[in-house]
Amino acid sequence: MSPLKTVFVFVLFGLICESALSAQSLPPDFKKAQEERSAAMSRGDAKVYGRYTIDDFVVVMPDGSVQTKSDRMAAMAKAATPEQLGPSRDEKATVAGDTIILNWISAMQGKDARFTEVWVKIRGSWKVAGAHVSMIQKKP
Repeated sequence: MSPLKTVFVFVLFGLICESALSAQSLPPDFKKAQEERSAAMSRGDAKVYGRYTIDDFVVVMPDGSVQTKSDRMAAMAKAATPEQLGPSRDEKATVAGDTIILNWISAMQGKDARFTEVWVKIRGSWKVAGAHVSMIQKKP
């Protein structure tokens, strides 16, 4: 086989493996938990949000501040209008046993931000253990 054909075969194999990984199916109970938590955040439902968030949860915000589950729930309860994010894109999931790490990009306050959530399965239920949000800086 010529070197060019060998390279082509490896590139094709890599693309097939990559699409298989990105098409990795997430557990249905996880998808349900994720959808319910996202919907709760969209409508400002702190009670449902809390059901899918561990008690020791922290999120690192774009300015470097840290918010706890209690902080987030209190803010949801006070907000007249829940914060709305733009549609998600560039979504990736890494599954490692009973842990799933999600990464995606979405608009936040009109600017692109990169989000990470770490989900864990505890006593049969999926919950978010931690999150991080970083604003995407435009290169000069």
